[in-house]
Amino acid sequence: MSGEAVKTTDSGLHWQEMNLPLHACLHRIQFVNASTGYIIGGADSLPSGFILKTTDAGQSWQRFSLNTPLPGYPAGFCFIDDTTGFVAGKNYFKKTDNGGITWTDVPGIIPEEFSDIKFSDKQSGYLVARSGKFYRTVNRGNNWQAGQLSVSGPPGEIVMAPAKTYVRVGNNILADMETGATVCTLPSRVTRLLFLSAARSIGIGQHYENGFWPYGDISLSSDLWLTNNYRKYEPGQAVNFRAMGKMSEHSVMMLGNGLLQASVVRLDY
Repeated sequence: MSGEAVKTTDSGLHWQEMNLPLHACLHRIQFVNASTGYIIGGADSLPSGFILKTTDAGQSWQRFSLNTPLPGYPAGFCFIDDTTGFVAGKNYFKKTDNGGITWTDVPGIIPEEFSDIKFSDKQSGYLVARSGKFYRTVNRGNNWQAGQLSVSGPPGEIVMAPAKTYVRVGNNILADMETGATVCTLPSRVTRLLFLSAARSIGIGQHYENGFWPYGDISLSSDLWLTNNYRKYEPGQAVNFRAMGKMSEHSVMMLGNGLLQASVVRLDY
């Protein structure tokens, strides 16, 4: 499966495919300002995960190797400004101080299978491993303090909410990073979360019907997933929604992969 990226300059009315320097699975995207953005990706056929960088709002991209010990795409990454970033995956946790051109192992972190890295601001961040171990920094990643999550399954994505940090556990549990307490149970069709407020959030993912056909899903809850509404998309439109990001305080963009084409959905709220 290959990946593509598209952009809009008119609030989603028109879309233009961006010219990427390779075709491989694209996993996550982050823009640190209006001009500078990054995409991580990888493939089993490539010797290492990679990062793509743009400094002209997506008009052109440069590719840099992450020099990962294994092929495939990284589990997570996060830039805290346009030069300093972190990437985590299976048996590695790396840092760049020059905008992704070169990457070095972060000292003091024992390599294992990491599942995500997120910062809530430029100072405070979490790194979490599938074993349940986590590391926390409060000084831009210069030092990391280890801890152990009190959860009953392997941690996955870190989810930032107003004044809270959560982590997905197993397939559908959302737990508090500080206490390990279960916050809510997510629908099985939700694989990625974005909080809009303390209780309101969007979930994206997929579900299967008739045992085979995948349908892309966008779900919305206003009460920490006690109840939710969702819309499903036909396989030709989207078999899965994998990424989303806020465009503004009242708009969210979601990216999906369909059997026939990529899908871009904008939600105004």
